[in-house]
Amino acid sequence: GFKGVVVHSSKSGSNFDELVCGKKVLLIGDSYSAEDLTLQAIKLGVKNVDIISRSGEGICVETGSWPNGCVRIYKEYELTSVTNDGRGVIVTSDTEGEAILNDIDTVIYCTGYSPNTNMLDPSLVPASNWPCFEENNFEEYEMLKDWKMPKNSMSEVLGDIPLGKISQPGYVRHDIYRGQLMKNPNMMYFLERTETPLLDMDIQAWLLLAYITGDLSLPSKDEMKKFNLLTLLEGYKNPSVRYDSEENYGEHWYSFAKKHEDHWSNDLSDERAKQLGRDHGDFNFRLLARDMQDVKYPTQIGTFSKLNEKGRSFVNLDVGSDNARTCLNKDSPDASWRTFRDEKNPSKYCSIMTGTRAAPLKCRWLDLNGCSVEEIVDAVKPSESYARSPLNSAIEANVLKSTILGPVTKSYDASVDNPCDFIHSNDNELMVGTSLSNLESVNKKIVLPATLVPTASNTSSIVVEEEERDVSPETDPVREVERTHFSKFQTCDTRESME
Repeated sequence: GFKGVVVHSSKSGSNFDELVCGKKVLLIGDSYSAEDLTLQAIKLGVKNVDIISRSGEGICVETGSWPNGCVRIYKEYELTSVTNDGRGVIVTSDTEGEAILNDIDTVIYCTGYSPNTNMLDPSLVPASNWPCFEENNFEEYEMLKDWKMPKNSMSEVLGDIPLGKISQPGYVRHDIYRGQLMKNPNMMYFLERTETPLLDMDIQAWLLLAYITGDLSLPSKDEMKKFNLLTLLEGYKNPSVRYDSEENYGEHWYSFAKKHEDHWSNDLSDERAKQLGRDHGDFNFRLLARDMQDVKYPTQIGTFSKLNEKGRSFVNLDVGSDNARTCLNKDSPDASWRTFRDEKNPSKYCSIMTGTRAAPLKCRWLDLNGCSVEEIVDAVKPSESYARSPLNSAIEANVLKSTILGPVTKSYDASVDNPCDFIHSNDNELMVGTSLSNLESVNKKIVLPATLVPTASNTSSIVVEEEERDVSPETDPVREVERTHFSKFQTCDTRESME
């Protein structure tokens, strides 16, 4: 077996420096946890970092450059076995064959979680996939039979591709209507539908409450199915949305990209590729806008048809965050130290809610060591509309601390003075979340997400029983947890693209 240290990213905690300083580190997974830990490891003096990306499409793969040139990414590889008397591993690619990584000291699994719903009766658990749509096999989904994708920027090279097998799209499920299990609407689920999970969860809480209190009426089963199908097809107007979950389209695009590596869709810095991402973001926020409008949410960002100015600002922040990574250039004179946090003009990022603009760091992110606001950024005047409070101050301080030090020490206690277990900074987005990623609680037939809401009470302690997994590379050769948007309650990731 492997003789080095093996941990999950959620367990890296306060002794992270011992795991990485002067060490050779292997990260399994390529999303935001892997990105955060890689940058923190570089700051702490890691010898080198190897990142295994099974999908080849995570944020680490999209990042254009890493400081110090000590990061290698193995795109579309899987860890298959242990070698070199337990000090090395073998990773394998279907197209590139094997690669041996020797003298690995630490393996960190950045694979997220899948919720355990074994305590539920099977009748209360949704199906894992949409039905397989094959020729003349649409059954009750007749409206899909003659559907054709509207012309778009990829039509010229991909052509008209008929619908095939639909895996589970993150934004809609065929057997769940707006969080309610269609065969038993008393069973409700929070779903991670978009790439802004915290806002999404809050909106869904309003939505489910509206159905519980009768402010919204449940339509007929046929109307629910039609609603879901129309939502599915609205998303499939966008190439990148359809690519994520529809087999025929995904395979055609993937094959084309492999054969035409110089095509603009493979260049994330190309304006046409950026527009694909912008269109994807626009759809995500239009989904939220529809629910916000229906429940009279305090903030309105438009409609399902069109975003308003605030909604478009959300999209701009989303796209700007991605661009901060993809535009990093390994051939740039500052490539040895620049990270996505070293934004040249951070003031272009403005809080949608408070009007507060992002502040520049006092120095290079790699050189920052302090934890106080004064040690990290220059003073920033909040907008007049921003009501400061002890809770806001605590959140801001912890967010800034997390920006410098990476993930803060995790606690299963939530209080006003320490309102969150885990804080993730995404340059222009400050997302506050919880480390209890696998938390599930059934209360009044509602499956709650892993989100803690600070209350006025002093402290609320939570006991979580997690299913243990044997993550030894010998027995579990990096079978990365499958990413299903419904089932993954991620700690802090704001994209899930991801693995």
